[in-house]
Amino acid sequence: MTPANTLRGVLAAAALLSTSPLLASVFPHTPDSRPVPAIGTAEADVIATFGQPTRGIATQDFGNARIDVWDFATFRVFLRDGKVIDSRRW
Repeated sequence: MTPANTLRGVLAAAALLSTSPLLASVFPHTPDSRPVPAIGTAEADVIATFGQPTRGIATQDFGNARIDVWDFATFRVFLRDGKVIDSRRW
């Protein structure tokens, strides 16, 4: 078996597994098209649009900047001084 055939087999198996309902139930956090907060969004607008975070809010002060980390059901938001600086899906 050549490396190319091995790679084709692995990719074919991954394609089959990615459509499996069983796999979706084991790993429920699959990528989706739901929006996440855009960079620059104010924290009040994040709460108004997405609701309260599902997990506690962590805050750290770094010199003159305050960094907040908010966890939602399918994503995490990083805020600096009350504005979104990054959003990441789970």
